[in-house]
Amino acid sequence: MGSEASSKRPLCDHCSKPLRTCLCSRLTSPPIDNSISITVLQHNLEKRHPLNSIRIAKLGLRNISVIPISDVNFDSRLLIRPLDPNPDDTNPPKSLDLDGIEKYEAEEHGEKCRIRWHDGFISIGVDRGAKPDMKSVLASPIGEAAISNGFKAKKLQRKQMRGGSGDETEEVEEYEIVIPAGSALLYPGDGSMALEAVDFQVKHLVVLDGTWGKARRMYCENPWLKLMPRLSLDRKRESLYSEVRHEPKAGCLSTVESIVYALKTLRGGDEEKLDELLVLFESMVGDQRRCKEEKFKKMECS
Repeated sequence: MGSEASSKRPLCDHCSKPLRTCLCSRLTSPPIDNSISITVLQHNLEKRHPLNSIRIAKLGLRNISVIPISDVNFDSRLLIRPLDPNPDDTNPPKSLDLDGIEKYEAEEHGEKCRIRWHDGFISIGVDRGAKPDMKSVLASPIGEAAISNGFKAKKLQRKQMRGGSGDETEEVEEYEIVIPAGSALLYPGDGSMALEAVDFQVKHLVVLDGTWGKARRMYCENPWLKLMPRLSLDRKRESLYSEVRHEPKAGCLSTVESIVYALKTLRGGDEEKLDELLVLFESMVGDQRRCKEEKFKKMECS
């Protein structure tokens, strides 16, 4: 069953592609029961992009969730609360010790950012364009418990009221997400660890989906991401995107390619079946290339 886009082209309800280029029937294997679960933070402008690759990850992976993220245009609040320790864990997590928490009680002010400690959770106020410094959070008892035990993060964002005047805003909940113990963020840069060098068990992987500029903004405006260790891919790989979508530099991969290579390196899924997702992605890129060629031919004939 299909739905219709604004262009009146019928779309597949599952992969969101036009029915004539639907991807669903091309994947012959059942979804992979990946042992490392995936959470994708997807920029809200990325979902409808014709070459967005997360549609393939959703088709091919059983343990994956996608959380839509929007830019902060006014201000937002993030509430971070550590999870309770798991008594069955062979490496007992850290209990939340509030002794000495008083030294963190005072409200801290930074440029476009406000951090406040409460009884058992942290509140972070983030203005548009903020780049919060999380050093004090990481060193606090609550921050240490969140890193060890996992945590729950809720984002409340002030947005313009629907139907209101330009000055009227309201605070709405954008997401509430649970990040379990053993999570890591797949995001390159200073301080990241190569996947091949990981010396701890990764149980859950968080991935950012958007252009590199959008990913950087998501990383800054959702500072709880800094509570996880960062992992990076081998930058020598070349993306299948290269023919049809501009990448800022060599070694930049699509989101589904990044997920596949990470799961293969960390042994989080059947390698042969993971490679099938790349074959499917290549076929989607081929569809887009043919569409571009058809448009050029029509322009030449007009």
